[in-house]
Amino acid sequence: MTDIQTTQSPQRYEVHCKQCSHKNTITFGYSSAGWVCTKCGNYHVNHNGLGWVSKHTFSNKPMPDILINQTAKLFDTTYTVVGFAKHKQIGKVYTWNEYILFNPEVGLRSLVESDGHWMLIEPISRENNIEYKQINRVAILDGIKFQMYNSYRSTVVEAAGEFAADILDDKEYKCTEWIAPPLMLIKEEFKDEEELWYMAREIKSSVIKKAFDILVMPAKIDIGAIQTMSFYQKASHLLYMLVAYVVLISFLYAFLNQNNIERKVFGQTFTKSATDTASVLVTPPFQVTGDPTSLQVDVYADVTNNWFDLDFELVNDVTFQRYEGAKSIEFYRGYDSEGYWSEGSKSDYIIISQVPAGTYHLNLYPLTNPSLNQVTYTIKVFEGVSITSNFVWLLFIGLLLPAIQLLRLYLFENKRWEATNFSRQISFYQT
Repeated sequence: MTDIQTTQSPQRYEVHCKQCSHKNTITFGYSSAGWVCTKCGNYHVNHNGLGWVSKHTFSNKPMPDILINQTAKLFDTTYTVVGFAKHKQIGKVYTWNEYILFNPEVGLRSLVESDGHWMLIEPISRENNIEYKQINRVAILDGIKFQMYNSYRSTVVEAAGEFAADILDDKEYKCTEWIAPPLMLIKEEFKDEEELWYMAREIKSSVIKKAFDILVMPAKIDIGAIQTMSFYQKASHLLYMLVAYVVLISFLYAFLNQNNIERKVFGQTFTKSATDTASVLVTPPFQVTGDPTSLQVDVYADVTNNWFDLDFELVNDVTFQRYEGAKSIEFYRGYDSEGYWSEGSKSDYIIISQVPAGTYHLNLYPLTNPSLNQVTYTIKVFEGVSITSNFVWLLFIGLLLPAIQLLRLYLFENKRWEATNFSRQISFYQT
């Protein structure tokens, strides 16, 4: 990154390349620290304001997505591109592009593109009282916690335009980055010199594409350092929403069922024999008092290593309205090499909701294995039962979206931190 703290009214100065004598035009004259010849790529540095000295020739001609002298408005400020530099992290193959932007009122800013992700960088003062906690590598500024994300040294491998600082300065330095998406806090440390601090913020690629009229944008790779997730919601907020939703649904369930009094309205034991030829068994009548209410029909069959099926109809004796139901009872048990085992159950139940008050009876259609001499089974009917399945479904549906969002955020952050050697110190739920 270059020093971007210079502010000066733009002018046009003609300078000649020391290597090829080509005439170049720059904006800041001897206020610039260096510039690159547009013809041969030779880099010139300012010799104490007395002239220009050739320092290096960039062999690769840069092909930036944004051209020198191009203008665009970002965050209500119009900038002109005055410089471009491709950086390479020392010891790695990772590279990124930096565009030097100028506005007469705010001075210089850096627009950085990294793997298709963009951010705008501006200087901040040390008077901002940045607090750093070594134990968990967190920097705090204006109450925002920034997590250390990267620390590196880099060199410039391609360049064009002019710069306010020597982009090939031999001084030993280190750059450290802390992130709190969509913001990044950056510190540049130079040996025996005061450190410089910057703040970066994410810019969507669609904004850059429109502002600079770029036809083909660089492809996005993975997750950017300060990229924000689409439909983002803080994990802590999602957890609060989950808790609030559970409390609300629980209160609503309790309120709606506060007048429910469970009561047995019918109970009788029957026998199904192999010689029984009757196709239907009609129970005595019983009274349902709720208006309406939910009925629970319990079925118990005394079968072992066998089965019992029951179809039934709940019939209103006045209106003849019918409610149908069916249950299959299976219970098996035995011993094997691992010991005792069992499968199935001798009992089950079915819920019938919204049953009006009145006199009812049951039409029973029992069926069992013909090899059995007889099967004893019991039918019980309860009114005023609470339907917990509706409560469970409401909970499931309501919790599904926040749960998916939490999972998306967790996977998103994990992917972001794969690109750095630092581990995440701030809790995921503070994201």
